[in-house]
Amino acid sequence: MSKVILHIGTHKTGTTTIQDTFALNRNLLSGKGLVFPEIGKTNGQHGLVMDWIKLPEAYHLDTTAQAAWTKLVREHARSDRTVLISTEELSRGNPNSRVDMRKLRDMLSEFDEVKVVCFLRNQISFLQSIYLQVVKSGVNIHWGNFFEGAASSKMATGLFLDYNDLKDYLETAFSPEEIFFFSYEREARESHGIIGRMMTECGLPQFAGALKDLPAGNSNVSPDPLGTWVVAHVLGGKPFKSWLLETARVALDDIGKDGMKTTIFTKDEYQRLKDVFGPLNRQFQDRNGGVEIGDFPKEDNVVFRDSLTPAYWVQLSRRLVDKI
Repeated sequence: MSKVILHIGTHKTGTTTIQDTFALNRNLLSGKGLVFPEIGKTNGQHGLVMDWIKLPEAYHLDTTAQAAWTKLVREHARSDRTVLISTEELSRGNPNSRVDMRKLRDMLSEFDEVKVVCFLRNQISFLQSIYLQVVKSGVNIHWGNFFEGAASSKMATGLFLDYNDLKDYLETAFSPEEIFFFSYEREARESHGIIGRMMTECGLPQFAGALKDLPAGNSNVSPDPLGTWVVAHVLGGKPFKSWLLETARVALDDIGKDGMKTTIFTKDEYQRLKDVFGPLNRQFQDRNGGVEIGDFPKEDNVVFRDSLTPAYWVQLSRRLVDKI
């Protein structure tokens, strides 16, 4: 039987780590009947959505996405192989820039089995990670506008925050039996983490421990949240500087926050997201037979944005003067 697995993210749930790990182990996996195809210039097969979504140049293919999908079907749909496609761009929800799921499902109809795998993260951690990724990429974004837009529209940079909407979108083309949701937080704590879950979904759980680890550890790890906000505030749209992030974090340590986790949210923003998305998450879980979305992070021993006192800014200024 032929099978195609679509790993669709979501964003900031270890997707780059999954893609880099499976690319590193491509030959080993091929010997076990699992194909992780080389498509485009990146380890994730992001170019497969370029007919629907405007992508960075690095993701572009030399052909159309439809031609690339057709080639995949022709080469593997009449085999006993499993094909894994991994791109978080498949889970984008902007109505004006998202994949036509019905057309995609139709293109995959020659495979004997189709499976959609999606990791979900609690919205507080998810929204924060989205913001950090945008700022790290050099885009100047106003946090207040970003937060208000996300809380009211339940989307951020075109990504679903209400997972009921994501489920509805997928079910326009795929049957509920073809869609598998997992809690990112829960899977990350399990043996072999999210890689282990992906290997299980690919039918190879016994080989999870045989995969080579990435030399530098997990890929695309988010920086310190509050430190990143401080850096974005200080730079005012100028290119991101890693040394300034380190200085911002050290200044927190100077005022007695050594080793404490930070968050970009104020306490009121934190509570607002819990009030908005808590009921929606329970609705989603009821619709999916109890599939869990990770708990919101605990507020203990966390430095909130409204915890930054004048003493912090004075200490940061002193650290910056020392750099001059």
